[in-house]
Amino acid sequence: MYMKQLLASNYSSSLKAPKLLLKKRVKELYPDATMMHGKYGVLMQEAQMNDSRMAINSLFTSSIDSYIPGMKGATLANYVEFRDYVKDADGKIVGAKLFDNVGKKEFEIKSKVVVNCTGIHADELRLQDNAEAVPRIQGARGTHLMFKKGLVPADSGVIIPKTKDGRLIFIINYLGHPMVGTTDEKCEVTHYCAPTEKEIDFICQELQPYFGEDYDFKGNLMSAWAGIRPLVKAGSEAEAKDEPWSFPGIKASAILAF
Repeated sequence: MYMKQLLASNYSSSLKAPKLLLKKRVKELYPDATMMHGKYGVLMQEAQMNDSRMAINSLFTSSIDSYIPGMKGATLANYVEFRDYVKDADGKIVGAKLFDNVGKKEFEIKSKVVVNCTGIHADELRLQDNAEAVPRIQGARGTHLMFKKGLVPADSGVIIPKTKDGRLIFIINYLGHPMVGTTDEKCEVTHYCAPTEKEIDFICQELQPYFGEDYDFKGNLMSAWAGIRPLVKAGSEAEAKDEPWSFPGIKASAILAF
């Protein structure tokens, strides 16, 4: 949005440029957010998307031959588990051993390059390739809450720029309900992640000064869920030199990690 204004490009977008909101307009837009009254605001426009729908569309598109001229479509395989690497005599990865969880059988595929896009589980595959690899992933749990009603108008949201611990909280209307997030708690990497009561209470407490004591946060709470972000630890220069592929890059055994 900013670049469009600065460069006066011909890029077409239905999103309007950011603009300053006067105190009166802030109060009109958010009558229940009393802590924001008497303050100026900045109005920004942003597109909303459905992540799961986009992921499915991307997968289907990737499987189409010549969708990009000259490119072969990908082969999609659901319920297939990675078991191990296939390496040649020099230790270079030339494929993978996979397990079909539907047919209950193991099979091998050949590959010039293996891409490690496993997020918080990236270290598991790195260590499986090289037991001496230095772990780089630190998990950070983020919790989100969905409420039945209220807080923000149906077509807008709010960013609280600074919480007690120095982060921000957003409130947006998603599929007809206000969604609020997020926390940032250091945690262990696991396949299953759930929000804690402490994180739920923290978010509700941060919202109270803005939306008042009268809003029944726990009574209007529809759901709470959490996910783990993969944060990359800062390593020493020697470690970075030994493993230039960590983020992103390539190792001699032919793994790309993102």
